[in-house]
Amino acid sequence: ERERERESRGGSGLGLAIAGNYARMMNGEITVQSAPGAGSTFTVRVWLESASAPSRPVDLRHRFEDMQALVVDPDRRTRDHAAMLLRRFGVKTRTAASPEEALALVTEAAAHDTPFTLIMADWKVPFMDGIALARRVRERLGAEAPLMAISAYDWSSIRSEAEEAGVGAFLQKPLFPSTVYDFLISTTQNRPVDATGVQTSFAGERVLLVEDNDINLEIAETLLESRNLRVESARNGREAVECFARAEPGRYLAILMDIQMPVMDGLSATRQIRALPREDAATVPIIAMSANAFDDDVEKSLEAGMNAHISKPIDIPSLFKTLHDLLPERC
Repeated sequence: ERERERESRGGSGLGLAIAGNYARMMNGEITVQSAPGAGSTFTVRVWLESASAPSRPVDLRHRFEDMQALVVDPDRRTRDHAAMLLRRFGVKTRTAASPEEALALVTEAAAHDTPFTLIMADWKVPFMDGIALARRVRERLGAEAPLMAISAYDWSSIRSEAEEAGVGAFLQKPLFPSTVYDFLISTTQNRPVDATGVQTSFAGERVLLVEDNDINLEIAETLLESRNLRVESARNGREAVECFARAEPGRYLAILMDIQMPVMDGLSATRQIRALPREDAATVPIIAMSANAFDDDVEKSLEAGMNAHISKPIDIPSLFKTLHDLLPERC
């Protein structure tokens, strides 16, 4: 009765109308035993389909443990932040405050047969910018030179010169965990890190965008519609579940799901969508939109039934690459 009262007032609770100490829920049941002064015991039974192979959370630290990176930036806080992000993903990382220090470390590492696989440098390094550093590294190491990545707020004006100097990747500043994660995945999968050639084979398809922040929602809608995607939106996880449940099967190419939202978060919404008794509930790609992509964040998303992570605001090339990976039969 108290649960009914909470729901009638719009409050939160179990979300189940318990009658006669027994309640049905989708794919399961809850039983309750309660006695005044003794307490209550809730028993939950859930029926799950057997899987052909058990799924295990992905430990990202093992994926990148063979990588060695050097971060070059004159600003200590920026340098330490980038190094912290790389180390959180398991990348062995050293830092340098100047190009001269960086060149010395690169030479030392090569001499000891422990070469760097990646050098991440700020574009505007005093006395020798990131492009000049890339040239010096290539002159010193030749074909054995590590991947050079330039971080900048806008690299459009330097792109051609940087690529001629041997820069193979560009990272948008400020650096977020999801940005670094996608960059590392790109390097390990041997695909372009800066995928500017956006695929358009999904033009006219419909996506469900789930986002509670007005500004983020407007930005995402504008970016998606500029690539000829049709966008339907929901403001929280509960609305997302209701939208998907009402839609005809196959209506959505994908669901872009924010993680932290009021009423119902993205993880809970994903679990409820996956539990719906319709075929496309198990197959529609659900992509997390989050600035957090540490190993524990990714594991939680995968365990909830999500397929991938993209950064916020939406990186359109990364989104289309993700969709092509998840939906090869529709490319």
